[in-house]
Amino acid sequence: MKYVYSVLVLLLALFLAAFIQQNGMGIQLNYFYWSTPHLPLSLYIILSFAVGYALAVLVGFSSGIRFRLRASGAEKEVRQLRSEIQQLKKAEAESASSEPQTDPGGSMEASSTDGEGAGIGDDPKPDGETVITGSGDVEEK
Repeated sequence: MKYVYSVLVLLLALFLAAFIQQNGMGIQLNYFYWSTPHLPLSLYIILSFAVGYALAVLVGFSSGIRFRLRASGAEKEVRQLRSEIQQLKKAEAESASSEPQTDPGGSMEASSTDGEGAGIGDDPKPDGETVITGSGDVEEK
């Protein structure tokens, strides 16, 4: 790859040398009241390419800076969200370890608000059927 790059630079130098040789006549550029000194046409053309290249590099550099700023902001947000996830996992683990355990017999009754002592899974109204209508209202039949 190093040799390919060297050959390309050599070809570009030969092209520029031939271009300068062919376009060596002196000219003066005028723009309203501003005028340049008499310089070879090839020099003005090469300078215009160089200025254009420099402007393109500056625009690309500013785009790169904007991209890096956005990327660093996104990385900061990712770190913050990961720390929140870890805190939530710790809180979940602590709450799971502090929940009451079942008694050795394995039977644990749920307490009812009306004091009847209904067990888990008991239907409080075995004869009634609950229907949710399309408007979100709850009807009991």
